[in-house]
Amino acid sequence: MAFIEAFHGIRYNDKFKKEIDKIITLPYDKIDPIQKKVYMEKHPYNFVHLILNEHKKAKELLREWLSKDILIRDTDPSLYFYVQEFAHPITGKILKRKGIISLVKLEDFGKNIFPHEKTLKKPKEDRLNLIRETQANLGQIFMLYKDEGDSIINYIEKNLSGSCVYNFSGEPGKSHKLWKISNLSLIDKIKEAFEAKKLFIADGHHRYEVSNIYRKEMKDRIKEFTYPENPEFVMATLVNVFQESITILPTHRKIKTEMKDIDLLKVWKNYFTIHQVNSREVLKKILLEKAKEHPIGVHIKDKYILLIPMMEKIKKFFDPKRSIKWNLLDVNILHRVIIDNMKILDLNFFREWDECKNSGYICFFLNPTNKFDVLDIAEKLEKMPQKSTDFYPKLPSGLIINKMRLKEEKP
Repeated sequence: MAFIEAFHGIRYNDKFKKEIDKIITLPYDKIDPIQKKVYMEKHPYNFVHLILNEHKKAKELLREWLSKDILIRDTDPSLYFYVQEFAHPITGKILKRKGIISLVKLEDFGKNIFPHEKTLKKPKEDRLNLIRETQANLGQIFMLYKDEGDSIINYIEKNLSGSCVYNFSGEPGKSHKLWKISNLSLIDKIKEAFEAKKLFIADGHHRYEVSNIYRKEMKDRIKEFTYPENPEFVMATLVNVFQESITILPTHRKIKTEMKDIDLLKVWKNYFTIHQVNSREVLKKILLEKAKEHPIGVHIKDKYILLIPMMEKIKKFFDPKRSIKWNLLDVNILHRVIIDNMKILDLNFFREWDECKNSGYICFFLNPTNKFDVLDIAEKLEKMPQKSTDFYPKLPSGLIINKMRLKEEKP
């Protein structure tokens, strides 16, 4: 059972409502130095000052903004209903991603909460030190749950009252709406519905893991904090995986190798049927049409090629300790059958097909990973390879803060 709680969220003072589009940012790990400078120049209270600052300064700034009522803690324990509208980057279709911002009870992976990717030591150290200083969740963990009929969201929308806390346009996505849910009966119904759910991390693995580390560090001091704004909980946005809006983009690979094209094609013929196509556009179209056959697109010199794996032949590359679904991930077929058997001089990742322009590189194009495969593999606690998923768009930072609160502190 997933255990969620309403909390006293911290938001920007209502006087900043009309400026909130100048305050909200992308997640910290998607902000490069140029973007950071742009954010800092947009508004003196832009959220980047908190999420990408020296940790002690972030702590001092958070305390200052609270003392000056730039940020205000909601007086009622609340859940928050969030709607993020965006255009699908491939089809252009307008979609609405609907989520519930709540606190989630932290626990080790494998019972009710499941990861799908490996984490890196350096980003974890940075975020752990930030949470130690600020005792706050400054960003959202993006979590998925299964609700085929979307009954939880439908129930919320039928019972939602009051006007939006925020209603603004801007990245990430096209527009954003946020409602505060303080009705205790409605909150209890939502909490009860999640008792039968498992949660799967889509984005925010580093933040979840460091919050869980901090929970263990603080286990002897939990009673000093007000429930549930304590180290046993972390803030997350919960989204139903059955929503059409759940969008995963592929990450492609480009490789420089000392092997000759003719030699590569000779090897590939043993494991794939090889089809040469006329253009990039045709390759892109066929790649999607044949998604169930685990196709891999290739641009090698002036040729566009479609590779379709021969299942009986590629089984020799399978990891016997992993599930069939894990072994049949397109990205695993690409790496285990092709890339791991090439003499690599350089490997890069890219998102847009137009980025395949560097001379001397072979480009490999993939379809997006299926969202249900992500959950099935995560539930087996099998970590996916690097750059397997890119959930789009990212959740914004700055809508809500969860700050831990000692019992002597006022709400």
